[in-house]
Amino acid sequence: MIGRAALSQPWIFRDTWSLLTTGTVPAAPTLAQKVQIVKDHFYNMCRFRDERVACLEMRKRVSWYAKTMFPCLHLKQEMRLVSSADQFEDILKRFVDWRETHDAEVREGKRKALAEDMPEAVEPEIGSSLVVSVVSGLA
Repeated sequence: MIGRAALSQPWIFRDTWSLLTTGTVPAAPTLAQKVQIVKDHFYNMCRFRDERVACLEMRKRVSWYAKTMFPCLHLKQEMRLVSSADQFEDILKRFVDWRETHDAEVREGKRKALAEDMPEAVEPEIGSSLVVSVVSGLA
């Protein structure tokens, strides 16, 4: 099942390698790092295919990444209409700006956390993660 997990958490290979070699799982990527992974994916598709194909593929793939970037309803809705690299960048920038404001307001108690788009199982804590269960299955 590690392959399916890699669709929404491509850093699982890093985590698995770390667990096997050091016995520890690194901290989960930050929102900024996750957004960079999405950008890398998009621009690699542009490089190896073209911008049109990258936009079409990202429309489908955004749901994978979104599983770990909640709340992100705005991101998913807007990304499903992306048609250019400039628009892609603009969507991600607006999402990051909104998330920074939203997260700050939640921390300060000015806003309640959004229930929308919250997965039933939030990213697992170290020790109970998918990585540990996968690696245990390898042993």
